[in-house]
Amino acid sequence: MRGHISIVAKAPQESGRIVIEVLDDGPGVKETTLARLGKPFVQDRDSCTSDNSATGLGLAIVVELAAAHRGSVSFRNRLEGGFCAALDLPAAVAAASSQAA
Repeated sequence: MRGHISIVAKAPQESGRIVIEVLDDGPGVKETTLARLGKPFVQDRDSCTSDNSATGLGLAIVVELAAAHRGSVSFRNRLEGGFCAALDLPAAVAAASSQAA
């Protein structure tokens, strides 16, 4: 059985921010690993696929790019099961990025 992934974009009125959430219904991440996600070379081996070629740099790169654009990334386990990674950016940065594409 394959899991499901959803991408949700939110722009709360008057917040001046855009939040993009990537949600899955997998096993989540160990609490001991959750606080360290986004740091270089950190992985939750229990949630990784059988592909051992990962280095643990992907989320660290996302965190650095978000910070460079005055944004942030957060990670949490979902109450109903699964995992959520949320990218929060100023709306002006998100608008400028989409116009450049």
